[in-house]
Amino acid sequence: MLRRIFRAFQAVIDWKWGLLGALFLGTVVFFINADHGWQHGLSAGIKQALYTFFFGGFVLKIGEQLVTKPRNRTFAITAATVVPSVIAISATFAVHSLRGTPEPLNSTLPTIVTAVPAFFVLAIIKGRRRSALADSRRVEP
Repeated sequence: MLRRIFRAFQAVIDWKWGLLGALFLGTVVFFINADHGWQHGLSAGIKQALYTFFFGGFVLKIGEQLVTKPRNRTFAITAATVVPSVIAISATFAVHSLRGTPEPLNSTLPTIVTAVPAFFVLAIIKGRRRSALADSRRVEP
C-alpha cells in the first residue's frame, strides 16, 4: 500500500528537486521576513517550503513532460523553462499575498530570480536523459 502511494506521488511530483527547492527557498523567505518577528519569518518560510515541495515538484513534472514530448529540442527546452516559470512565479506571489506574509513581493523575489535559470537547467538535464533513453532504445540493424 505504501509503495503504491509512493509511486503515485512520484508520478506527479519530482520530490528530489522539490525538496532541494523547499529547503533553499524556505530558508531565504524566512530571513526576508524575520525582521517582522521570528514567528512571521517562520510562518512565511514554512509556507514557502511546503508550497515549493508540493507545487514546485508538481510544476517540475510539467516541465519534464514539456521537454520530453516535442521533437524540436529548442522548443522543448523553451517551453519547459517558460511555462513552469510563469506558473511558479504567479502562484508564489498569490500564496504570499493571501495572509500572513508581511512582504509578499519581497518573498516572491527569490522565486523570480531562481525560477527561470533553475527550470532551464532542469530542462536541459531532463532533455539529455530523454535523448540518452531514446538512443538506448534504438536497435542496430
